[in-house]
Amino acid sequence: MKSAACLLLLLFALSLKAEEEQTRYVHFEGRTVDIYHQHIEFAHIINITRRFGVVSDRSGRFVMPVKHGDSLMITHVSHLVRFVMIDQEHLDATGPFEIIMLPKVFELREVVIRPLPRTRLEFRQEFVTIDLPPTP
Repeated sequence: MKSAACLLLLLFALSLKAEEEQTRYVHFEGRTVDIYHQHIEFAHIINITRRFGVVSDRSGRFVMPVKHGDSLMITHVSHLVRFVMIDQEHLDATGPFEIIMLPKVFELREVVIRPLPRTRLEFRQEFVTIDLPPTP
């Protein structure tokens, strides 16, 4: 009887702790934008702390459960990776919190465009004698 009462008390304490853990999370509403405040659609927002992620919609908006101290990683194919640590400023935001992402710059090598040879034989000769750079 005594052990049953202790077990019941322990289960009650654990259920209170589990309920307290659930109430700490807040639905964080954010919006991914570029440096010109244009929305970035389909960005990946990953809560590294919880190992959970979402994708922003066509207007750059997303909602995910977070709590103070969580780390978010935001990625997009044409922008640099951004890391955000959730603090009280993020939790107190009244509307969607704007996360500004910097563009990723792609540098391309020079391309030389020449006119095609007039005949098939000239084309073949040009093709065979192309000077290609060594492959790495």
